[in-house]
Amino acid sequence: EESTFTPIQKPAHALIASNMKILHLFLSIFIWCLIGEAFHLPSRAINAAVSKGISKDNFYSNVALENCNNPLCDSSGYFDGISADDHEETILRINFSFSEESSGDRALEAIREYTKSFPFAAILPVQPLTYLPVQTTSGEPAVKVTFLRKKTAEKGSEDGGILWLSSLGDVRSEGMDVIYNESTSMGGVVHLTAKRISKGQTISKIFSEKQIVLAFVKGLSEGRGKDILMQAGIEVRSIFHLWM
Repeated sequence: EESTFTPIQKPAHALIASNMKILHLFLSIFIWCLIGEAFHLPSRAINAAVSKGISKDNFYSNVALENCNNPLCDSSGYFDGISADDHEETILRINFSFSEESSGDRALEAIREYTKSFPFAAILPVQPLTYLPVQTTSGEPAVKVTFLRKKTAEKGSEDGGILWLSSLGDVRSEGMDVIYNESTSMGGVVHLTAKRISKGQTISKIFSEKQIVLAFVKGLSEGRGKDILMQAGIEVRSIFHLWM
């Protein structure tokens, strides 16, 4: 007798399940490829910026400024027309001193570098905010932290913020003679001031302000902040804030 071979056929639902497993596998591989590419994009962008002469410290500020849609942004990306007198309350004041071996410009630039590179958004992961370099009406560079909220027909998207200012001062004219003597070799002082921006606020941001100020002060004594001060020959002389 001639034997015949009858292939075993899988049920339709088994074939569908098998095909779904294959499709799921391909989708998983595709998604992981996209994730991997996303992780590599920032480093590629930074490397491209560095090759064009842009430092890593300035890269993130440049990216933020390129996406600035505020009508107050000028061609350089800085905000104009901000007056320190418009922001009524000082919430933080730090006096730094620098040695005679260090120049005032170098000390001031170091304080501004620390302020510009401080990770404000990481301190308040739940509170949406932006921080950008700005320019006051007197032409001095500063940093503006803006708290954000959902925009409505009645209220704008800005919910107040903090303006960070720094400037050079004179040791004796600032009343610091008590800590000045020959052994200190103090060449001058740098003032850093954080002022509240209450314009646009409907609810006080005192908790957010406190967290930012305390983290900012703490950062001066550790990690990158400590290194910046040491390299520029800077010491913290006095600190005042609302939560002392």
